[in-house]
Amino acid sequence: MQTLTVHVEDEAGAVQKVRVCGGGNCPDDATLDVDPNIVSAEKSSDEVAVWTATLSYPEEPLLVQLIGSDGSVLEERLVSPDWRLTGGNERCGGPAAAEVTLRP
Repeated sequence: MQTLTVHVEDEAGAVQKVRVCGGGNCPDDATLDVDPNIVSAEKSSDEVAVWTATLSYPEEPLLVQLIGSDGSVLEERLVSPDWRLTGGNERCGGPAAAEVTLRP
């Protein structure tokens, strides 16, 4: 598993949802229940500006979208995260984590 932490700078309160899509594409009609390559990030504890997505080795690049309360995309960015192992080893792999920062 991979954990992507998304830091939202500036008007973080405007962001109601963070979506992470593998393969660099988030279809307009994408539903999280149907497409395993798309995940919704969760707010991390009380920090409004930090969201976390748990991924299962999606195709890169990833498209990270900041979604407003009306469902519109406030910001989106293609990213190829710098994954760092958090367990396992270089030879066999293991869980990994990375961070990205976006502004709405």
